[in-house]
Amino acid sequence: MTTSTGSRAPHGAPSVGSTTSTNRAHGTPRTHSRNPALQRAQHHVLPLLAACLIAGCAATGPDAPPAGSTAPPGAVRITYADAAGLAEARNAPREPEKVRRAWLDALALHLAERAAPRLREGQRLEVQITDVQRAGGFEPGRGPEASAVRIVRDIYPPRIDLRFKLLGADGGVLREGTRALRDSGFLMHGGLRSSDPLQHEKALLDGWIDKEFAR
Repeated sequence: MTTSTGSRAPHGAPSVGSTTSTNRAHGTPRTHSRNPALQRAQHHVLPLLAACLIAGCAATGPDAPPAGSTAPPGAVRITYADAAGLAEARNAPREPEKVRRAWLDALALHLAERAAPRLREGQRLEVQITDVQRAGGFEPGRGPEASAVRIVRDIYPPRIDLRFKLLGADGGVLREGTRALRDSGFLMHGGLRSSDPLQHEKALLDGWIDKEFAR
């Protein structure tokens, strides 16, 4: 099965400032003060508009988080590493960094919305997305314009690497670890949002949430 899509920013992706960059070899944050523009590009931190989203002010309809969440605003914090260092940056080198950061924002926001209802009262979740390669690849041998068209086939599955920490009401660590999310059968699933360019990556995150935080 093969589909194709052009590289574009997900509709409605939020734009949020960044604060730190991450040493991907050691996982330790470092602060940049010489160049504010470079600082913004190197690491993106999302408080995720939690006061509105988790309180139920934004998402409605079939994609809304389940009702009854006990998670307060700010209970989920998502960060991601240098967008230019991701596997997807090598997979799609012509993609503008602004576009890449936009879909990273959209993935982080989706993850926060899905995770918040799974937390128990007083719990907090911190997630760092350390690497992403989106579903699909580019096949320039198909023609002069093919290098700008993403071909989605089963040989190009989505990959997301992350580390997380679940904290209790007392601040103690309840669970932490790293996860390598993979799904070689991603095209076999029904009910995917065919109009959403991030449908496969969101499904990968949803599967992790369902497994990691089953209630």
